[in-house]
Order: sequence, then structure tokens, then C-alpha cells
Amino acid sequence: MTDLRGLADRAGLRYFIDPQRDALLMSIRGMHGVHHVLIILELDGNFLQFRTVDNAFCPLGHPYLEKVLRVIGSINFRTRVLKVGWDPSDGEIAAYADMWVIDGVVGQVQFESMLQNFLTAFDMNYPRLMQTLATGVDPEGEESPPAGNSLPD
Repeated sequence: MTDLRGLADRAGLRYFIDPQRDALLMSIRGMHGVHHVLIILELDGNFLQFRTVDNAFCPLGHPYLEKVLRVIGSINFRTRVLKVGWDPSDGEIAAYADMWVIDGVVGQVQFESMLQNFLTAFDMNYPRLMQTLATGVDPEGEESPPAGNSLPD
């Protein structure tokens, strides 16, 4: 956890420390809103996960649930680092990026690259997901990130 905090500090991130588990919680502004992100260390520090929290919900019985699940499937098929999941128990739609650390050390460049790729992929797909959730219409596309995109605030 000390190493994870050091990586986040050197990346210039502002975060809260979860008092009950090895996790950092932060809000990061993207082009399409402020996204709540959890960075979690699990399995005795062998597994690192970037995860969105409380960004989108589509409960059972939602009129566009099937269309939203199709968009989630499409996003998962087209993106490498980003995976999106739907929790049927509460309808939360969460995005993930996972990294097995096992016998290695996560370097600063690796940490920042993974975070950047995760956040950019989520932010670029967020409008598509939210439009489908709101209207049932999938705009069938992903916005391209602007040139020279740097780590979001």
C-alpha cells in the first residue's frame, strides 16, 4: 500500500485512503464528466485493479437494459485495457482494468500508462453508454481522444 500511495503521489493524484482495505478512492475529471475511481490492491498485493464506482446504474427491469448490455458487450469486444461489467444485484455498471503483479513491481510509467489508458477508454465510451441508458439508442461509436491527451485532473 505504501508503494501504491507513492505511485499515486508521484502521478500528482489526489485521493482518499479507504480505512477498511488497501484502496485509494479519487474523482477524476474527464472530457465527459467526473468519474469516481477506486485503485485496489488485493490478494496480498499480487493483484492491482482500477475500477469505476457509482458512475452508472441500470437496474433489472430498466426499459433499455438489453440495449445497454449490448453496448457493454461491444465496448468489451473493442477495447483492450477496459472491461465493463454489470451487477444484476443493484444495476451498477462498472469499468475495470486489472493487473497481476505477482513477483514484480509496478513501475511509475506502467502505473500512469495503465491509469491513462483506463480512464481515456472509459471516458470516451461514457457518452455512448449514458445515451443508450437514457434513450435506448446506441450512437454506435466511440469519440476519439484529442491529440496530446495527458493524464486527466
